[in-house]
Amino acid sequence: MGIHSLVWEESEKSWRLGALLNEPSETQTGYLIGYIPYDVIDHVDLTGDEYYSYPHIYANFAFKGQPYEKLAFCERKELFPGNDFYTELEPLERVKLTSEKFGTAWMWRS
Repeated sequence: MGIHSLVWEESEKSWRLGALLNEPSETQTGYLIGYIPYDVIDHVDLTGDEYYSYPHIYANFAFKGQPYEKLAFCERKELFPGNDFYTELEPLERVKLTSEKFGTAWMWRS
């Protein structure tokens, strides 16, 4: 759903959104992932449509008007060439709170 630069804040034991300038050299690329439970998926169209040829997932918007059970920042890892997977770094809400405390929450809107 998005890719952001994250910075670890030791004092909070949490990640925050990184400002594009004046950040420490050690930042982490965070991929915002939406978790959709299987039981809210209505249909999967593997062929796509006339606009996009990749698979389409049709789901009920069962979670406050969204299909996502939760949103979290994840780290992309490679099992072997061509096979990536993602591990969770931090839930979105925690990153937002830490970002607000350190003045980088505005990066969310960009």
